[in-house]
Amino acid sequence: MHEPNVQRLLQIIQPGWKVLDIGGWACPFNRATHVMDAERFETRGYYAKIGKPAFQGPAQEHFTAATWIQRDICGREPYPFKDKELDFVTCSHTLEDIRDPLWVCSEMVRISRRGYVEIPSRLWETCRGTEHPRLAGLSHHRWLIEITGAAARSSSEVMVSVTAPVLRIGGEPLPREYATDRVGAFVSITIERSDASELVPGADR
Repeated sequence: MHEPNVQRLLQIIQPGWKVLDIGGWACPFNRATHVMDAERFETRGYYAKIGKPAFQGPAQEHFTAATWIQRDICGREPYPFKDKELDFVTCSHTLEDIRDPLWVCSEMVRISRRGYVEIPSRLWETCRGTEHPRLAGLSHHRWLIEITGAAARSSSEVMVSVTAPVLRIGGEPLPREYATDRVGAFVSITIERSDASELVPGADR
């Protein structure tokens, strides 16, 4: 996550809140009480091996091996939480990587009252030079994602263009000072995703 946004999250999340970090294995958000990822608890903090921070947030982990949920987050099995059981959910730089972001978003809506999503900006994804001078964005990203403002969409609606792999998420975009090449949004998760059930995510690559 963009570091100023991490500090803002720490101000928003209240003591005693139950928080889930989805896809946090490489750099867990330590304020999360639960983490869900395909990788094992023992191998968390992979980013430290490539010279990046091993975690974000407080130095002390609020999650444990017992609350680390290892599973395929796109597996179409309901996440092991009741409806609105969680107070907050974070999903940072994950949706663009996975085969079924619609499913992940629908479960976020179901299990949590509120949350935070961060993804690369569409502008950054369409610029060359990150991996290779002739390539735009990152080769492992499956989706271009946009977060639309509350003025444009009044709900946490999720939809996708089938002709082009673009996922749009309704949310409240952060002020400009909180974003650089990333886009973040605090999402008020208040409704079920109903209109996206007929849509099909991009094919596996």
